[in-house]
This record gives sequence, C-alpha cells and structure tokens, in this order.
Amino acid sequence: MKHTFPYILAACLLLCTGCAAKNTDSATEPSQTESASARTETIEETGISTNTNTASDLPAESVTTESAQTEMITETDVTGETIDLKSPSEAMTEMDALAAICMAEGQTEELALDTASYMREKARELSGTLFGEITSEEDAIAKGRDVLMLIGAGDSVERAESEYVEIGGELVKYERDGEPWHVEHFPEYDAWRVTPALPSGVTEDGRFVAAPGQPPYVILRGVDGAVLGVFH
Repeated sequence: MKHTFPYILAACLLLCTGCAAKNTDSATEPSQTESASARTETIEETGISTNTNTASDLPAESVTTESAQTEMITETDVTGETIDLKSPSEAMTEMDALAAICMAEGQTEELALDTASYMREKARELSGTLFGEITSEEDAIAKGRDVLMLIGAGDSVERAESEYVEIGGELVKYERDGEPWHVEHFPEYDAWRVTPALPSGVTEDGRFVAAPGQPPYVILRGVDGAVLGVFH
C-alpha cells in the first residue's frame, strides 16, 4: 500500500495537466465561424470589396475627368459666344481653300499662303456680307460684278463689258476675242472665282489689242455668296 499511493497521485496529476492544456487550446484558437466573422469585419472596415466598381462607385474626380477635358477645349470669346476649339476655325478653312486654289494655278506653297492672306485682308470690309447662293455661272458673274463695284474696281468692270478700248487717249471700237468674264468653279472648296477680262481683240481698222496686267478678281462661297477673297 505504501507503493500504491504514489502511483495514484501521479495519475491524478497527469490527468489534471491534460485537461488544462485542452482548455488552453480551446481558449486561444477561435472557431471557423468566429474567424470568418472577423475577416468580414476587417474587409468592411478597410473598404476593400471583391466587386468591380461601377461609374456610380468611382470617386467624383474620376467620373468627371472626361467632362473636364471637354471643358478645357472650349473657350468663351468677348461676346459671350462659345468657341469649339476641336474644329478648325472658319477663317482657317477659307485660308486653306484660297491657298489651294492659288497652288492649283502654279504658285508655290509659300507664295500661295501669302496671296491667300492678302486676299482675306482685302475681303475684310465685306466680312459677314452674304450675296446669296450661287446657282450658275451667270449668277456668279452677277454677284462677282456687285462685289467688284463695291470694292472700287468699277473701271475693270466697265472695260470688260465695253465695246470700246482706249488707244492713245481715243476710244476705238473693237471686237473682243473672248468672253468679257472668266468664271471658274472649284467644287471641292465650294468656291467660285469671277474675273473681268482685260481688253483683248482686234479694232475695226485692224489693230490688235492686248492689254497687259493682272485684272482684279473675287472668290465667292457657293452656298451663300460670302466673299472668301478679293484680289485687287
């Protein structure tokens, strides 16, 4: 008996130690349900989401980026009208058309741009004046004639339409060898060029007439008769 008691005491101590260890493990390891709940709370607190953001979920600055870019390419002029800078200006389009017409006549690009700039400046006094849609060559001549009279080129109009030519201070009747007006249509630019012809032909007494120089001309827009350019 004196040997049996120590064995019983040892067994009891061992059993108590095992129970304490089990209780400790249960206290330190959360259940699967508690772990999932904790992860959910962490996600909600940090704002992390597994769903793809829609436009309504995005920050305001991201949603309005395109709108801001659109506003950056528009301005308001001094009259309060909005100008869309994405499109070329009307003046620029007209300059391109005038330069292209000049280049078609054999001018270099540099000279054509200079000539186009000159013609635009000469047409400035008639800016905004519309003579109406041009429907035919005859209509172009009539409107071009009106423009030439307005810009002070009436003498060129009279020489083109007269049956007489001045030779040595004397008016001599002659027969013109061509049309009194030259009309050219440039459909790719919606433009008409109207030029009064210089005197050219033969007089009644057989003298040949060929006036030197460059006659004035105007270039009109076909759709509304706006004066695109004036060479005078």
